[in-house]
Amino acid sequence: TIIDDLGLKKENKDYIGWLNIEGSNINTPVMKSDFYYRKNIKKRYSLAGTPFIPKYNPQKNIKTVFGHNLGYGRKDAFHDITKYSKKDFYDTHQTVYFTENNLKGNKYKVVAYLNYSTKNSFNYLNTTFRNAEEFDDWKENIKKYSKYSDKNFENILYKKGKILILSTCHSTTWTDDGIRSVLICYSPERLSNINVDYYNSSDL
Repeated sequence: TIIDDLGLKKENKDYIGWLNIEGSNINTPVMKSDFYYRKNIKKRYSLAGTPFIPKYNPQKNIKTVFGHNLGYGRKDAFHDITKYSKKDFYDTHQTVYFTENNLKGNKYKVVAYLNYSTKNSFNYLNTTFRNAEEFDDWKENIKKYSKYSDKNFENILYKKGKILILSTCHSTTWTDDGIRSVLICYSPERLSNINVDYYNSSDL
């Protein structure tokens, strides 16, 4: 599918890029504000809202996209992220695309999945690291709380490549039990480098 990024950006300046997970129902615009929590790209009310990155910073190499899991048979928004709790789905849905303002390296690989409890002392959303040691501590905790993770996940280096976090409620928006379904995705692409394919990369 060809996405008209320029047209969507012209339609709404808050548009960041298009997110797609191969073989899933996740095929959606991503916006740069939590204003879209219950709004579509046209800024009209929408129960599903539009996935968004709050306080978007294009230069940050770790970004978190939030989206709803509505349940009740609805397949829009981020419902399909909860399917990663099954190993066969995790193994067969590894490729994520995020165009993100036409930056290089828009192909990611899923490297971890968490059924995360908000009661945990560790917060996966704390991604402002002052040094490599803090980043390694974060990685260690991600692996600790992961249901599944890539064998090469621990080899990802500080400020090398890009990490995309996709987060939603594990149950539904209406019956929030404090459990989050979280995907950690990785692209070895540097922000100002040529395109690199994770699967053929020497970075990991």
